[in-house]
Amino acid sequence: MDRETALNVVVSCLRETLEQFGGTVPEVHVVLDCTVGRRTGREVISSFVAEGSATAAANRLGDVVGAFEEAANHAMADIASHTEQAVHAQKVEAPVPSITR
Repeated sequence: MDRETALNVVVSCLRETLEQFGGTVPEVHVVLDCTVGRRTGREVISSFVAEGSATAAANRLGDVVGAFEEAANHAMADIASHTEQAVHAQKVEAPVPSITR
């Protein structure tokens, strides 16, 4: 990938919330503000909000932390999907991942 097609993805956390009503198990919501742009010239290609949610298995700290992780993973998948759509819409060469999980 050359510098002309290199992209930046900027992600900011808008909200991480935990909702619980009465004796129900907690539900977690993660909302991320995202901007995809060209590295050269700093042209914005797309801006969007990525969201994810998950319900904890029980009202216990470990289960709630697991729900936050699951919700964040859903939001990250949403980012990947939106970014891919933006790249294809702009006919930009797909970015090379900076990390592997």
